[in-house]
Amino acid sequence: MSKNISYYRKHVIPILFITVIVSLVYANSLKGSFQFDDSQILLRTNLHLSELTLDSLIGSLYFTPDRENLYRPVPCLTLALNYYFGKDDTFGYHMVNIVIHILCSIAVYIFLLKLLLIPGMRPAIAGRYHHQIACMAAFLFALHPIQTNVATYIIQRMTSLAALFYLISFIGYIQFRMGTLRGQRNQTVKKTYASLFICLLSGLLAVLSKENAAILPVLVISADFLLFYPLLDPAAKKTTRKIYFIILLLLSCALAYVGPKYIYQWIEVYQTRDFTLFERLLTESRIIFFYIYLLLIPNVDLLNLNHDFSISTGLISPPQTLISIVGIILLVGLAFRYRCKKNLISFAIVWYLGNLVIESTFIPLELIFEHRTYLP
Repeated sequence: MSKNISYYRKHVIPILFITVIVSLVYANSLKGSFQFDDSQILLRTNLHLSELTLDSLIGSLYFTPDRENLYRPVPCLTLALNYYFGKDDTFGYHMVNIVIHILCSIAVYIFLLKLLLIPGMRPAIAGRYHHQIACMAAFLFALHPIQTNVATYIIQRMTSLAALFYLISFIGYIQFRMGTLRGQRNQTVKKTYASLFICLLSGLLAVLSKENAAILPVLVISADFLLFYPLLDPAAKKTTRKIYFIILLLLSCALAYVGPKYIYQWIEVYQTRDFTLFERLLTESRIIFFYIYLLLIPNVDLLNLNHDFSISTGLISPPQTLISIVGIILLVGLAFRYRCKKNLISFAIVWYLGNLVIESTFIPLELIFEHRTYLP
């Protein structure tokens, strides 16, 4: 009985607290109007469900009614269902967004609990205070002002759904990997491989929610190398290196297959932008540290849907560009330097930079959006 009470206090209470506080904080957004790209919901007729038939539901998964290209089918299906039940009344759309944000906050809590209890985690103090750290991080994630963009901007449920499935995938991966470690097999084989299935399925759903989740396999390999590889015996390390090679080879082949198509598209898009590829890469180096500033010092006066961010035209134009590039190099060097002694710090750096790679490097997207910090 006392064990159940302890479990309740330790885990259920923080989850209930997150649910209640987030609901109260975002309650005033429930009647907010459609903003910016939210107009897609009204303009894309294939999202206008009039009946809950299989054919109609399948039709909502595509970008256009002609059903030629799938487009973020998981969030699009939820938007179509919102339209079926509420038409252009934004209350239901915002309600779903808030629920997804709550689920993401809970996923952050569970993810950190699992992560910090991995054997050999350094600094060791992180493992000793894993529950306190997980609670604090989940509360910060749930209530940080920078999350307002994703939680209240309807179309950005694409970002929050991708993050939710991404985190669930990582939780499944950690649970699976823990089940494969010698001396740590406190779960059945069935549970271990059920965790692997959850990892793979959730990873697929993350990519089907938003393309930036495609970096997940690389982050999983990085996490495995930093957190689990050092725990293995020599024979297991040799096998693991082969698995790394096979996965990276498959990813490289997939990239080589689909890459040329997108490269030609990106070249065309850059013709319509007011910045070049080189200028974008230079500017993004500054934006990466601007995101860190917003995360550490949540000045609401700096938060905005559209930021007027100056373009870097050279290494010292403005001078902060070179400083930022050096800063990124130092972060990467720090991650490499502490990969053994402080592997949690290394993983944190890889997590932040890695999850910004797709949206903050070569692809000719808008330069800056706060929602890109949601997962990192």
